Amino acid sequence: MILIVLIVFSGLLASFLLAKLITRNLFKLHNATQEIASGNFQTRVSVSSKDEIGQLANSFNLMLEELRKSTVSKNYLDSIINSMIDMLLVLDSHLRIIQINKAVSELLGYGNDELLGKPITTIFSSSHLLFNETEFEQHIKKGTLVDYEMHFLTKDKRDIPVLFSISVMKDKEDNVNYIVCTAQDITVLKNAEQELRALSLTDPLTGLYNRRGFLALGDQQMKIAKRNKEDVMLLFLDMNNMKLINDTFGHAEGDLALMEVAKIMKETFREPDIIARIGGDEFAVIAIQAARKEENVLIGRLKKNLDARNSKPGQRYSLSLSMGMAVCEAPYVGSIDEFLIRADKSMYKDKRNNPKKH
Repeated sequence: MILIVLIVFSGLLASFLLAKLITRNLFKLHNATQEIASGNFQTRVSVSSKDEIGQLANSFNLMLEELRKSTVSKNYLDSIINSMIDMLLVLDSHLRIIQINKAVSELLGYGNDELLGKPITTIFSSSHLLFNETEFEQHIKKGTLVDYEMHFLTKDKRDIPVLFSISVMKDKEDNVNYIVCTAQDITVLKNAEQELRALSLTDPLTGLYNRRGFLALGDQQMKIAKRNKEDVMLLFLDMNNMKLINDTFGHAEGDLALMEVAKIMKETFREPDIIARIGGDEFAVIAIQAARKEENVLIGRLKKNLDARNSKPGQRYSLSLSMGMAVCEAPYVGSIDEFLIRADKSMYKDKRNNPKKH
């Protein structure tokens, strides 16, 4: 009887231990599948038994190894995304931000989670916005938007110029799942463009030299004239009634008036002379080898050309200039700025004394 009890007890104990071993090994397999689901492809199942569970674990580990070789892990992708120099944002179908990379946080000044759940328009600068939310949705329907120049708004309300692109991810039914947005900070490029624009020597409206060009080339010409002991005449001109033209006929007509004056000046002065638009309605000319004996000739020619324009039929207004002059006879000392100030004072004297004078 005792022998029978021992046999039964031994059988129960063996069944219990076997069930516990199987359960523990199955639990290991269960944990491993959850690790894989979270993106961890480095996990392994440590089962050393030679039974069916052990064989299943070995097969599971082999599958993981092959999967690891052919699949990029979530951590690996996150590492790549966060190492990107350009900003990356992922939106849901309602244009809410659901993921950003490190560049977004650093450039816009937001914390990692501050933008999550916010509409993408949160970071659009309204002062430079070239499309509204409805137009943005139209771009999404088209599927792509590439290198669209616009401005992002930082957390502390600064504008950052960017090249903005989107790519839409859709399901098999053509429904929008996600919108992937990238943005490249082009602040350095824009600053360089401004510097190049500032360095430009030509006025884009009239084709004459601008103030920078006038001062640079004028200074060079005056040094040459001084070395060659040549006389220089500097003429300063200001358009009369420019405000009246703008107010009456519009700024577009005012631009045409400026262009007409520039054309007349090109016809009046010689090719070697430096002609410039140095302000809104202010012009200046440096005439080399022109002393007092020639000043009346040049001014007379300018008046004649203005009168010829004003006498043409159909003119809605007359072009009129106030003039000032500084003649620099060799040998002379001083800078072009000093001569420009002298000519400017002379011009204002002419404007006060002869308000209707050409």
